[in-house]
Amino acid sequence: MSYDYARLFEKLIQVVAADGTITQRMHDVLEECSRQKPHPDWATFSNIDFEADAVRIDRWLSTAFGSRRADNVTRGLWFGLVTLAIGSSTTADMYVGGSPSFDAGNIAWASDISPIDERNYLGSAVLHQIYTQAYREVNGSLGNNAEYPLALAYGAIVSIRALTGECGLPSGLTSAVGAATGFDSGDFLFLGTLEQRHFHKSVRAG
Repeated sequence: MSYDYARLFEKLIQVVAADGTITQRMHDVLEECSRQKPHPDWATFSNIDFEADAVRIDRWLSTAFGSRRADNVTRGLWFGLVTLAIGSSTTADMYVGGSPSFDAGNIAWASDISPIDERNYLGSAVLHQIYTQAYREVNGSLGNNAEYPLALAYGAIVSIRALTGECGLPSGLTSAVGAATGFDSGDFLFLGTLEQRHFHKSVRAG
């Protein structure tokens, strides 16, 4: 049985836009997923420490953009969800990249981001846990049915947390006007707009 994707996205947007802890909101997503696709593995996802990336999130943007040259203008911020091969293993992570343009009407600008390196990656322990549990080596594991909604929800939640953190945005993002998150070449969410380094949350599907 496939997801009711309209209902699933409605829930994802509601959760991402809400206040509350990361754990509370991810458990809300898990509840919707388990309602639509009953499976015994959902209970194990609830044991993930969804707060494990807190320190990384708070430092993420300053690490990625803190040394950016003033003449390297960033208008759009793309928080990309990716699958990475590390040695003989595979995991999930996300990165943030800056584009010289932004358009709230389409996502083409996200394919034109400045070069990134290891400083742009979150190094997410949570996404690793999600991926490992989703694709654990047993018959009937949830696979993409778990990775897709959980990674997208988590990626959007932590992107907004990075944009609204107490440390504020680095000076290298003075010109940024909007942000989005999603899978490279896949589904995404617009997160909101920025004005003078202040983020205004306005979550919607692309």
